[in-house]
Amino acid sequence: MLILFSRIGCYQQGCWEAAEDDSELEASCNYLAPERGAQSAIRTNVRYNMGFRIILTLIASLACGAEAAFPCYEGEPDTECVYRFGEKQIHKLDVTDSVFEEDVGYGTAILLSSGQYLTNRHVVDHDEDIEPAFWLNGRELQIVDLSEDSDLALVESNLWPNTDELADWATQEPRGGARVYSVGWPSGFALIVQEGLYHTNMEGNLTSTAQIYPGNSGGALVQVKDGEVQILGVTTQGLHTQGNFTNVSWSIPAEDVLNFLLEADDGW
Repeated sequence: MLILFSRIGCYQQGCWEAAEDDSELEASCNYLAPERGAQSAIRTNVRYNMGFRIILTLIASLACGAEAAFPCYEGEPDTECVYRFGEKQIHKLDVTDSVFEEDVGYGTAILLSSGQYLTNRHVVDHDEDIEPAFWLNGRELQIVDLSEDSDLALVESNLWPNTDELADWATQEPRGGARVYSVGWPSGFALIVQEGLYHTNMEGNLTSTAQIYPGNSGGALVQVKDGEVQILGVTTQGLHTQGNFTNVSWSIPAEDVLNFLLEADDGW
């Protein structure tokens, strides 16, 4: 079962509440447990039923809203809270040519509660002229799945990262004019938080004035709501004119991210 949008305990609580008198669903809920060792049993039990997985994912997104997954400190400015979130969950992704051992690109990756990372497809999907290798915090990454429908990719390393207190993914898009933040590694130089205003969903992409630059690809567009950081989408590109980037950016909505992760071979 997906554990990317909430912790296992939240699935368990929400699942039981939704099951009520449905004995079959309640029996499946009993497989849900907070221990990581139970994840393989969960996956085996629900992998076959896409509809069941979608229902449980929606339950998980809503069931534990009262407990902030990445809370801001009392009185902490939103920008500082978002930066702390970035230090925890937003990572620099380096691309090298494994033959010539040269740097050929960089991007950003979002840590998921599955221990895997989400980024843009264009960051890791290169032409046949090079044999790319991908690195994050000195660890080599492997591609798990590439989206056929959107600019998304799922990657992982052979080490389990610390997945405590990760931000939840937003279940609703903000209103126009809401304050949002892009978080990423522009130019691979440093973690940068850019503040802006949300505009609208334009042809399936979230648009805002939170600036992004080369290297931000695969980063997060977030908001601070009810005292916690929530991820609205995955930053993918910025509008530029005559080579100069302006303050208009596009991000892939959380709903599309969920759909991709549901379809990923091992992304749940």
